Amino acid sequence: MVKYADRLVVWGNRDLGGRSVEALSNVGQFLTTYGADRVVLMIGLWDKIYASEISNAQMSAISADDLKVAIGASIQGGMANQLVTPSFLMSAAHWQVLKEAWSQ
Repeated sequence: MVKYADRLVVWGNRDLGGRSVEALSNVGQFLTTYGADRVVLMIGLWDKIYASEISNAQMSAISADDLKVAIGASIQGGMANQLVTPSFLMSAAHWQVLKEAWSQ
């Protein structure tokens, strides 16, 4: 697929089949074999998997500390590009984590 796409966005959700968020480091290492500039690791802020009929107001986010660990693990794995979603779950603490990550 990478042969035909400019970039791939891979979902790196908090719960990777029961693995800890630190497992994103291994995911990052694997993905960067295709070129660190050609893959994006999406970090979902959802604290669990929600059914499609659940409204945004009923959803809750992982902690800012969990986001920090996820970003750090993906960077440790070699990921240059992360996408954090959804924006409606971002709190001031989540934004602070991004600010700190971007300043390094």
